[in-house]
Amino acid sequence: MKYGTNTTVATQYFPVKTILVNDDGTTDPTTERNGKVYREYEYVKKLKGTKYHLKYNYSVPVDPEYRHKYLITGGQYWGQAAVQNTTTIINTIIDEPWEKTEFTGYGIRVMDGFFDAANLAKISHNKLIGVNDDGSEEVIQANVPFETVNNDTQMKADSVPISMTPKYYKSIKLVFDDEVTISKYGQDAIGLVLETKLTNAEFTRLKQYGGQYKSKLHKCDQYR
Repeated sequence: MKYGTNTTVATQYFPVKTILVNDDGTTDPTTERNGKVYREYEYVKKLKGTKYHLKYNYSVPVDPEYRHKYLITGGQYWGQAAVQNTTTIINTIIDEPWEKTEFTGYGIRVMDGFFDAANLAKISHNKLIGVNDDGSEEVIQANVPFETVNNDTQMKADSVPISMTPKYYKSIKLVFDDEVTISKYGQDAIGLVLETKLTNAEFTRLKQYGGQYKSKLHKCDQYR
């Protein structure tokens, strides 16, 4: 999840004192020096990102064509609270899988009531971008249309609106042309739906690894 320009930079200072120690363990007060170090932290209040696995595969791969389906959401949320008249900004949703993955489908879902008309229009102006291993980028589609949903069940449905020819990317990101303001409090205001499958090489690697692991477990069971 990438935040908007309302990012806050906070600086935390830490006091530091140094002093030389003699061979006998005593300190030399003439060498005492006092100072401080600092670290800057960037944060945005209220924006929470969540990734849901909508369709779960087996722990050991059994079908090279199996499709995983995910939902990556963003929302203005920091716990159960009575909150009014607050907003936050989002401009990018990013997914970077653990395994080498081919992307096979995508879509955008928007929860009804979380955006005003101007920001719904901004959501429509976007680019879905695939990132290659070398960092180069390819635009998969510009102005991906969104579907409006009315409840959590619809937001987390395992359907995928748009199919694509399977292609490997290191990651995929949805970038809005202009920053989008979320004006209602709640977790899943907007979501990027993705469908993926393992690359053939990754499927083979994980299946072999899983088979070896099961074999080791079987050997352990023999000695119980």
